[in-house]
Amino acid sequence: MKKINIIFFSANRAEYGLIHPFLKIFLKHKMFNVELVIGGSHFSKKFGLSIKEIKKDKIKYTKINLPLSTNTLNDTSDYFYKLQKEVNLFFKKKKVDLVFLSSDRFETFAFAISSYLKKIPIIHYEGGDITEGGALDDNIRHAITKISNIHITSNKDSLKRILKMGEEKWRCY
Repeated sequence: MKKINIIFFSANRAEYGLIHPFLKIFLKHKMFNVELVIGGSHFSKKFGLSIKEIKKDKIKYTKINLPLSTNTLNDTSDYFYKLQKEVNLFFKKKKVDLVFLSSDRFETFAFAISSYLKKIPIIHYEGGDITEGGALDDNIRHAITKISNIHITSNKDSLKRILKMGEEKWRCY
C-alpha cells in the first residue's frame, strides 16, 4: 500500500502543544509518512526556544528559519510574504498528500494558502473557536477553516459555528 505523506506545521510553542497528540497518533500508523515543518518563534530566545522541546520529542522536522520580525502589522505582512515564499519552495521539493494545521496564526494562514492553491487537502484543528478579544485571530482562523477539507473542533459550539459557515457535516469531527 502506498503511504500517505502528511505534513504538520507549527509556528509557536502553543500550536505545537495542540498538534503534538495528533502527531503521535499519525506517527503510530504505518500508512503515513509524517513530517513536521516548523517556523516562527520556535527559534526565538525571546519566546523560549521551543525547538528544544521538538528535538526532545525526536520528531523528524524541517525548519523554515526566517528572522522573526513582527513588531508592527507592516513587519508581520512582510514576514507573511517571506514565509509563504519559503513554504512554496518546500512544496516544490516534497510530495505532499495532506496537511494538518491548527489554530489561527498568520504563519499557519500562509501555510494554508500555499496548500490550498496547490490543491493539497487540509485538516484543520480548532476551527470555529473564538478568541477572547478577537484581534486578527478569529478572521484568520475562519479563513483557514473555509479553505480546509476536514475540520476537527475542540468543542460543540465551534462545530456549530463551522456548520453555520456552510461546511458539510460529514467533514467535521
